[in-house]
Amino acid sequence: MPRRLIVTLTAANRVGILAAVSNALAELSGDLQEIRQTVVQKFFTMIIVADFPEHREPQVVLDHIRDVCRPYSVDVTLKDPLDEQLQNDAPQELARYWLTMRGHNEPEVMRRVSSRLAQDHIDICNMHAINTDQGDRFRFLMEIAVPANIDIDLLQADLMCLGEQGNMDGVAIQEIELDDSAIYQRTNMFMADLSAID
Repeated sequence: MPRRLIVTLTAANRVGILAAVSNALAELSGDLQEIRQTVVQKFFTMIIVADFPEHREPQVVLDHIRDVCRPYSVDVTLKDPLDEQLQNDAPQELARYWLTMRGHNEPEVMRRVSSRLAQDHIDICNMHAINTDQGDRFRFLMEIAVPANIDIDLLQADLMCLGEQGNMDGVAIQEIELDDSAIYQRTNMFMADLSAID
């Protein structure tokens, strides 16, 4: 039975890192299952899920990827899902929504919003946030998974209240009825347009 491992890489963004990692996975007989990458302020983080032969020791995988990535100054960490206490999928039905907020840059807003979401066991699946207009404005987009028993109108009212306290002038929750590729495209368009909007 294959051994699944989670590899995380962080570094200044440089051309050739993915090629090096892909080569390392091939040399380790790793079967790539999923990969996500994001670049923020010219630094990237990549998360790789890969299956390796059962006999392949995690330390061997970690050491080999570190060696291959050394010329790129990449920090590499490895997690074995069997060693982690993973959050179980909620038995209840979940609906996905976009939560967008924008307004003046107020450090407390993210803390207030994330605390309010946690109160109702609302999972933040994806998030993009950015300062705009020389740091005077702030805007974020979250993809959230909301339990079916949550009153969305009440949640939106609470978040609007929190937004007003933090000088946010725009708060919206919209149900997602798109497939994953459309979500990806919409998120990228949102991020690309941020500086033009504010």
